[in-house]
Amino acid sequence: MSKLCSSSSLAAILLCSNILFHAAVECDAREAREQATMVEHNFPFFDVDGWSCWGLGCQNLSTFGASLAGGDEGDEIWFFSAPRHFLQRVRRATSLSLRISHPEFNSLHRDALSHFDIVMASTSNLSVGLTGVFDPWVPFSDITINLDKPESGWRHTHDGRIAEGEETRRVIQTLDRLLIRGSFYAGYEVTSLEHLRLLAPRDPLVESSSESVQLAPAGADARDVRFFSEDHAIFSDRLLHVQHESKEQKKSEQQEEQEEQAEQEE
Repeated sequence: MSKLCSSSSLAAILLCSNILFHAAVECDAREAREQATMVEHNFPFFDVDGWSCWGLGCQNLSTFGASLAGGDEGDEIWFFSAPRHFLQRVRRATSLSLRISHPEFNSLHRDALSHFDIVMASTSNLSVGLTGVFDPWVPFSDITINLDKPESGWRHTHDGRIAEGEETRRVIQTLDRLLIRGSFYAGYEVTSLEHLRLLAPRDPLVESSSESVQLAPAGADARDVRFFSEDHAIFSDRLLHVQHESKEQKKSEQQEEQEEQAEQEE
C-alpha cells in the first residue's frame, strides 16, 4: 500500500513539474514575442536616416548619439518630418513613443509659441494634429500615442474641428506625413528627438516590398498639411508654403520699389 502511495505521489510531482515547465516556457516565449515587437529607432552616427525639417527656420539638422537634433534662431515654426521607411512602420504599429528635449533655448522672455505638437497627414489630403502634448517649460517630455485606438483630442489642422476616431484611424492607415514639433520659443533653441519606439504586438515591424499606398519622398512639400488662421484660433498659419511664397514675393516687390526709387532719385 505504501509503495502504491509513493508511486502516486511521484507521478503527481512529475505531472506538476511538467505543467510548470510548459507554463514557464510559454511565458518566456510570450515575453520574447512582446520584446521582439518593441522596436527602438536609433539614428546612425552622422546620418539623419532620411529625416528632414518641415516648416520655416530649421537649421543644422544632425544626429548625436541616438538623437536627432535641429535648431532655429527665430519665432517661426518647424517640425521633424519622418521618412518613408519610418512611416511604413508607423502604419503597422499600435503605439508610438518618443521624447522631445530642449538642451538649450532662449525664450526672449516671451510665452512659448502655440501650435500643433504632432501632425499626421494621409494620402487623401486629410490631416489631423494634437496640441498640448509637450510641455515647453520642462527639460524634456516623454509621450506615448495610441495608434490602435486613437485617443480623443485629435483635430483637423485646416479648421480646428475635433476629428472622429474613424477619421484619425484612416489617416494612420494611409499615413503620408508624420510631423513632430521642433520649435517652441521666440529665440535661439536646440531641440532633440530621442527614444523613438514603435510597438506592434500582433504585426511584425517589417518593411513591405509591395506597398499599396504611394508615399511622398522624404523632404517633399507636405501640400496636404494646412493650418487654420490665427483669426479663428491660437494656432499659427506660418507653415503654409503659400505664405512663405507670399513673403518672398513681398521681398521682391519691396526690392523693386527700392530700385525704382533709386532710379527716380538719379
